[in-house]
Amino acid sequence: MFVATPVTDARSSLRRISLHAMLKHLQVASTALSLAACVLAIVLWSRSYQTSDRVMGPFLQSHMFQAYTWQGTCHFIVSGPAYRLDLWEYYSSPVPQQTGAANMPAPRSAFWEFSIRELGGVLHATVPMWFFVVLFGAIPLVLFRKRIKCRYSLRTLLIATTLVAVALGIAAASR
Repeated sequence: MFVATPVTDARSSLRRISLHAMLKHLQVASTALSLAACVLAIVLWSRSYQTSDRVMGPFLQSHMFQAYTWQGTCHFIVSGPAYRLDLWEYYSSPVPQQTGAANMPAPRSAFWEFSIRELGGVLHATVPMWFFVVLFGAIPLVLFRKRIKCRYSLRTLLIATTLVAVALGIAAASR
């Protein structure tokens, strides 16, 4: 009796293994890059309350692009041809501290401020810095959600939540 057996091609299995290894390396590289971007966003966020960092340069052929941080927000500005630059520039300056009379209103919190406005040919977008932290932190979760296996019990989750609450309490009490 004749029985047909499937013939496995060594090259196809090698391709599958190398593709799997390449995807694994891609996952590690994208996670490391996302972690570095997340840490950079946290550093810029905390630095933005002391120092305003500004990057500006040419955009397209006749416009200027400008990005700067200011008290927990990141501002992006695209200006018209009247403000054209030929080279990229970077500079930083200290953020002035609020000193005013006691009856002055407190400065408005920009924690939730997302805005896009256009005035006189200048496009100005404002994004809070926490948005970049969440965005860069979520990229590996979104890209590789099928590989994430949650093996945590409710007990572990409650212990972790308690530890985070204690750390935040210590941080708030030390101020």
